[in-house]
Amino acid sequence: MAVLSADYFSIPEEEIKNLESVLTIVGGKIVYAAGDYSNMARPELPVSPDRSPVKQYGGYGGYVEQCTIDYGRRRV
Repeated sequence: MAVLSADYFSIPEEEIKNLESVLTIVGGKIVYAAGDYSNMARPELPVSPDRSPVKQYGGYGGYVEQCTIDYGRRRV
């Protein structure tokens, strides 16, 4: 089940692309919560292993940006 940010059936057609899930429940468990429902979100899992770029740089994109700073590479 998903709770959307607006009523799909009452918003103008051009605004449908802006709809977002604010609460998603799968198998009776909350798997995503945002906005007014963010207090229902499960705590984030710890990043493993400790050497993971996700932990050090915030994900692959952060890692590439750090390489750009460290080595002068240009992002294309």
